[in-house]
Order: sequence, then structure tokens, then C-alpha cells
Amino acid sequence: MENASAGRPIEVVHQATLGLVARIEAEAPRLLETAKLLRQSETLRARSRGNSLQLEQIAYQALCELFPTRDRDGLQLVSMIGVSPLRLAVNKWLQENGRLPLIKYLEDALAKWRTEI
Repeated sequence: MENASAGRPIEVVHQATLGLVARIEAEAPRLLETAKLLRQSETLRARSRGNSLQLEQIAYQALCELFPTRDRDGLQLVSMIGVSPLRLAVNKWLQENGRLPLIKYLEDALAKWRTEI
């Protein structure tokens, strides 16, 4: 049976990304320095892109558990596009050298996502 209280699958993914960023916010200065180091190496940049794919897979698996009666291809699409605001937020956060808290960049990216999609 589908979890009706979970809401729409896309909102589940967006709420999960907000929760993730809120939990790691205290580590932001260390994460910023680590990300800068990772971006200096092509091999490490590729690994970082792999982490985005891993996040999509985690989102997909969670959606399949929460919405077992939904079309799997649809849930996979939702997981792919659902984590994209987080990628945008992290990229902008890094470009601006962490000028604002990461959560602010994510909230902005989610608002833009909702406007454009």
C-alpha cells in the first residue's frame, strides 16, 4: 500500500535534501575546504559526480519503498530531477566560496526549480 502521508514523490525528495543539508550545515567550513581540494583533481571530480548518481539511486530506492504501486520509471525520473536543485545549490555555494549558508542556496534552487518546472 502506498504511503499517502508522504506527499508527492518530488516533494519527498526535496524535503529529504533540505533535511540532509540542515544536518550537515555545522560541518560547512570543513566541507567547503574539502570540496575545493576535490575540484583540483579530475579523478576526484569524477568521483564527486559519482556521488550525485549515488544520491539519485538512494532517492529512487526510498521512493520505491514509499510508493510501491507507482511506476518505477516515473520514480526514477523523479529521483533524477529531484536531486538536481541540490547539485545546483552546491555548485553555486562553491563558486561563491560559501558566502551564504548552503541551505540558503538550496532553498533558492528549489524555488527556481518550482518556477521553471
